Amino acid sequence: MSISETVSDKPKRGRPRITTNINAHGRTRRTVLNRHYAMRALGVLVAAAPDLHSWYNGQRATILSELGQVENPSTLVAWARYFQASGMTTRQAIATFRRVQGVQRPGSAEGLAKVIFGTLRDYLRCHPDLAGTDVADAFRVAQARWGKAKEAGV
Repeated sequence: MSISETVSDKPKRGRPRITTNINAHGRTRRTVLNRHYAMRALGVLVAAAPDLHSWYNGQRATILSELGQVENPSTLVAWARYFQASGMTTRQAIATFRRVQGVQRPGSAEGLAKVIFGTLRDYLRCHPDLAGTDVADAFRVAQARWGKAKEAGV
């Protein structure tokens, strides 16, 4: 047997395990659960709020998979109506839902830095002529504003 033919018995790190359920079609356990939750939410919404059909029809699978975890059908419908009326993006809706449900992890300096870096990168794409000193000045201004807002209790 050559070196290229050796196969490790250990699963690859970071890769989700594949379910052995024949109906799962080779998807991960998380994918199967998300689909289950989305179908549950869809069933509740079809029965209790058919007027929301245009909102969730094929475009809101991620939101539906979160809503499907809500046990009370009237609460599920209320959340769906709220998301429809708010016009939130899927990302915003999921973040809001998880924050209210208490599922979201607490904030961290690393998480904040990641968001700040992404925002800065996007801004610099639109304004490539901005100097590094301008970026540093912007951080100082933001820090000063944060201090004032914190003092004001905002």
